[in-house]
Amino acid sequence: MNTKLLYVLTTSEEDTYFESALISIYSAKHNMPNSRISLLVDDKTDLALEKMGKQVMQFVSEKIVVKFEKSISQEIRSRLLKTNMRNHVRGNFLYVDCDTLIADSLEGIDNINTPIAAVIDGHTSLQYHPVSDIFKKQSQSFKYPFNEVEKYFNSGVIFSKDCVEAINFFSAWHENYKAGLKEGVIQDQPSLSKTNYDSNNVIKELGGEWNCQIRLGAKYLINLKILHLVSKHNMPISILGDKNFLHKLKHEGLTEENRRLIINYEDTFYEPIGIVVNDDLYFNFSPLYEDVRRFYISTNKSYLENTYRIHNSIFHACPENKVTKIIYKINKAILKIELSLIRIFKKQKN
Repeated sequence: MNTKLLYVLTTSEEDTYFESALISIYSAKHNMPNSRISLLVDDKTDLALEKMGKQVMQFVSEKIVVKFEKSISQEIRSRLLKTNMRNHVRGNFLYVDCDTLIADSLEGIDNINTPIAAVIDGHTSLQYHPVSDIFKKQSQSFKYPFNEVEKYFNSGVIFSKDCVEAINFFSAWHENYKAGLKEGVIQDQPSLSKTNYDSNNVIKELGGEWNCQIRLGAKYLINLKILHLVSKHNMPISILGDKNFLHKLKHEGLTEENRRLIINYEDTFYEPIGIVVNDDLYFNFSPLYEDVRRFYISTNKSYLENTYRIHNSIFHACPENKVTKIIYKINKAILKIELSLIRIFKKQKN
């Protein structure tokens, strides 16, 4: 594989970002022993790695350190590095988020012949995305025709050639991100979309197997290359993305058992797995669903006794009719009433 893998890491001893990166980088080296891995970090992270970075640094071919003003938060440092990574790293690279797992050889990326490529967010066009309204709100400050966007790309995996077009794109993305930051937009995807629009849609689409966002892309598991372990709040998809396991990895390191779990990632998915379709898909991305799930977790004893048996869902779209829509709306209304009553009685009991 001629294309290098690039990770951006900002971490400290208090969080688990280092452990997430360790999982991804180890899985990359397991599947591609000869791969070149570059690590782009800020100066605070570089100091932290002196204490805790030995295990990951044995797999890293290149470390690039960028200094920041001390007042800049860790979260912002991460996005500033990411949006400007083309100007810090030489050669063709495949950027990969730390909260991922490399499931197979990525050698096919060498055949990509375009300045920039990525996977669309949610594995669907923007108009069918369950949280497209959130993306629209986040993009308002950029003042461009967001309604004309068809493909809203996920920034978790990005291929970039070392060419003028890519350099110019990342420079523009970096400036757009900083402009959005002044308006309170911390996320990097809104500025990515804005930059792509201004660049006449220079980003070309990679197949979903290159960045499988499992909650909307389970069909890509069969030819999986990169699994994105990040998931909706309160709904992890795998032990490997769970805080409990990440803290375990922090204390134990890459033990034989932990390596086995990473290599055999298929055994780490939570069970049971359910199927969710149509309007229920949108409900599962709603604040109401989060409230219901939080209440279930806080009150269900069996859940608390076995935190690994968490319900996971795979989402699909299928034909619907007026009857199913009416039934959905009735059920949703009943659920709202039930939740309100539960809260009232729980408050009175307390």
